[in-house]
Amino acid sequence: MNTSFRSSDVVNTAAADAACDLTILGNGFFVVRDPASNTNYATQAGHFNLDASGYLVTGTGARVQGRTNGALSTLGDIQINAADSSSAPDMLSYSIDDLGKITVQLSDGTSFLRGQIMLQNFQDPQALVCEGHQLYSNMNVAGPLPTLAAPGSNGLGVIQMGILELSQSEPLDYWPN
Repeated sequence: MNTSFRSSDVVNTAAADAACDLTILGNGFFVVRDPASNTNYATQAGHFNLDASGYLVTGTGARVQGRTNGALSTLGDIQINAADSSSAPDMLSYSIDDLGKITVQLSDGTSFLRGQIMLQNFQDPQALVCEGHQLYSNMNVAGPLPTLAAPGSNGLGVIQMGILELSQSEPLDYWPN
């Protein structure tokens, strides 16, 4: 399969309505994990939602990976919520900065760092295999960075919230038989 990925800082984008819409300005891929199969995939599609448990997920329910606590010390599924206690103030909103850091604003006027979305890049992105829904497997063969890295480091781009990358594909001129 011939797959093409962009590797420049020039990206066609459009303003998006959902707060979970993200784009990578520059090189890199989001990594998502299918919780049913425990399989990781790479994607450049940044249309994410919060599921009923507060996990940041793709349309298929795959969970975005990153640093999952305020100390930025644990890798895993990104969950955006008020806290681990039922007595905590309600979450009013959240924001994601260009380095992927997630800040939660609470109903009592306070805010805190909830985690950080991490990115991956590959020496040979052409080795990735499209599995559908803009999810790519075969990451080990494609030559990944040794570990997920923060946006803006290791040659990775930065994240922009509220923006989606427009499709890089061209429409078919004809329908094959």
